[in-house]
Amino acid sequence: INAEYMGSFAWQQTQFGTMATEATVMRRVEEAGAAVRLLKQQKAPKAEIDAAVAELLRLKAEALPLIERAIESCSAALQQLAEDDPAAPDVRQRLQTLENMMPPAWQQERAKQKAAIAKQRAASDRAEFKTRHALHRADGVLWADVFRTQRKVYHLLDSTGTGDTFRYLKRIHPRTCFCEGETVFLTEKWDGTTVQASCEGVFKRFDNFRTGDARKHNAGEQQRYRLELLDPSDSANRVLFRAMQPYLSTFASLPPGLCVYFEVCAQHINARFQHLADFADIRVFDFTQNREYMSFSRVIELAREFALPLVRHELVTLNLETLLALLAAASNYTGVEAPNEGYVLRGAASAITTTATTAYTSTTSTSTTSITAPPSTATSGPSAAAANTHTLPAGTGHDTRIAKVRVADLAALLTS
Repeated sequence: INAEYMGSFAWQQTQFGTMATEATVMRRVEEAGAAVRLLKQQKAPKAEIDAAVAELLRLKAEALPLIERAIESCSAALQQLAEDDPAAPDVRQRLQTLENMMPPAWQQERAKQKAAIAKQRAASDRAEFKTRHALHRADGVLWADVFRTQRKVYHLLDSTGTGDTFRYLKRIHPRTCFCEGETVFLTEKWDGTTVQASCEGVFKRFDNFRTGDARKHNAGEQQRYRLELLDPSDSANRVLFRAMQPYLSTFASLPPGLCVYFEVCAQHINARFQHLADFADIRVFDFTQNREYMSFSRVIELAREFALPLVRHELVTLNLETLLALLAAASNYTGVEAPNEGYVLRGAASAITTTATTAYTSTTSTSTTSITAPPSTATSGPSAAAANTHTLPAGTGHDTRIAKVRVADLAALLTS
């Protein structure tokens, strides 16, 4: 390729007084540049260096038209080569050498042009990915119809009022179906970006309604949310894929129909981790199989089977007063020096039917914080009524109950 484009031009050099080929001119410029670098390395006298630099600039100025034509020829040759062509690296290196011979102002303009072209190409690639892959499979089926989006997790605490009068009450909301005195899984609530993955890719849930749109409250799951396949080459997803990198091969090996849900946490994702420059990881909290959520007992088993990091968890006896005291203590996440956002309670009816409940203790736990208390401490009101009428979610065949309580909830908690 070099011979083709270098042998295609000849230049009558009036300054040199001879007919010189492109290769000869380029060699003289390169030799002059090497001479300048050598003099600087040897710390030669300034006058000698200045003279060498002046000669280099003179040669570059005379060779400028030839260099420009060579750049055009080299660029054209490079465009005809595939990315993995064995000749491509040499042509790219030659092109870079030629561009380095050009004046600084030209190089700056060239850099701007390349950046603009790269930006335009990236935008085009993203648009094509979004059109062809982001919302649906190759067969046209929406990803949201293939996998469940992250389910809504209700607050554990009952509440009263709206807007400025909104307050949490010191009692369990009946719609959660939890009651004091029962055994539950207490898990850490990681504050990151929720992502889900299967053997078909990595996905993220997006809201179809703007903030403040009242229609979202009456919309069903598939009307309110869309599920998009994430583009690994999109710079907007760089932080996410950096954190997920150790697990991408595991995601690709998941059985068809199995989907894992997790929080991606890193310095540039959430303020809780801004001081942790090297921290980027995930914490698994859920699985679905063929769009059906599983009990947390099964989530634990699957996380172990695929060696995925699971949220810290333990079996406890639910006592609201002790749980609120635990929130007020404002501890850090297990193994990470960042403030815990709160806790998520998971149903444990599946777990307590076994004799070895301690087998479900997280392998990442470094300590155990018990919030156990006698069942007699249960409060009256809706939570007591829920205790009398509680049944597992209909049609699931396993305990998939879930509710959250956050440290921030304490600011809106009525103490009486």
